[in-house]
Amino acid sequence: MILMNIKEIYVLNRALDGKDIYPLPSFKDLNMSEILVTSVKDSLIEQGLLENHESFTMEGVRITKRISDYKKAKKYVRINDMVIGILDDDLGVLLQKSYLDESYIFELISISDSVGQLLKSHPFLQQSVKEQTNQEREMEFDELSKAFVLRPSNMFNVATQDNENKKNVTDELYFSSNDQLYIYDCEKKILYSKSQLEIQEALKERMAV
Repeated sequence: MILMNIKEIYVLNRALDGKDIYPLPSFKDLNMSEILVTSVKDSLIEQGLLENHESFTMEGVRITKRISDYKKAKKYVRINDMVIGILDDDLGVLLQKSYLDESYIFELISISDSVGQLLKSHPFLQQSVKEQTNQEREMEFDELSKAFVLRPSNMFNVATQDNENKKNVTDELYFSSNDQLYIYDCEKKILYSKSQLEIQEALKERMAV
């Protein structure tokens, strides 16, 4: 597992197209001088990603290709604080930040059972719920936060963005309250009550290419 700070990612990214990487801070704001770039390359040599200032190690090639694959993803899915670049129905590249040292990891992962993994990591989605019809109502987020108790144990956020069509985005909050399941559309400000099956189908759609 290779952890890199934003400056190290910037230097590796220069070997690609140098363009920004969703959703990292813009590289333009770094104002990296060539002296600083040289210092960062020294750090990458110590990590075993560069052979010298001009060439990669095999591990460096592997990590840089992973960044390239992430940038070419067909779709980005953000689940709480991690982002998955969807490559196809089976594979994705995970981008996750460590808040302890402000570092990032790019990891190739299987997404063939992504919904099953979400169900396991969020047990409230599998709890018994009341039989209910699909209901919806408009609601501002401030109103939502007052009407329901929202905490990590009973909620998570899923947001998506197409790589080609940047305007094609979704941003939803999945949560449970009083033995009922809900999806809150953060873009449209609409609250939907859902069954377990409807929740699973919604997640499948969000994770699909």
